[in-house]
Amino acid sequence: MPRKGKGVRAIVVAEDERLRIFAKKTLEAFGFHPNEIYDLKDHPKEGAGSGKQYVEKKSVEEYKAYRSKSSRGENVALILATDADEQTVPDRAKKLDQQLSAAGLQRNADDAVS
Repeated sequence: MPRKGKGVRAIVVAEDERLRIFAKKTLEAFGFHPNEIYDLKDHPKEGAGSGKQYVEKKSVEEYKAYRSKSSRGENVALILATDADEQTVPDRAKKLDQQLSAAGLQRNADDAVS
């Protein structure tokens, strides 16, 4: 199993508790210490709002922070976790690109989407 690089921290933005825990456990399996994972726990509670809208709103905000940190030489990974029950992964990536563009940002060529 691949291991993470030394000194890398991760930021997790998930649409619900199930995806937040999945992302956190997956990162731990790749060698992240729990203290290296900053998971936003303010997602809407079940039945209290759209998790997808939450991730869409937070994605631009957190992407700005991610770009700022990485430009200062910090090793940071940004994980946006949503399920594909309403849109395909390429559709979600296109929507993210549109949101970033509207905010005056552009995804770097080496930013992975999967």
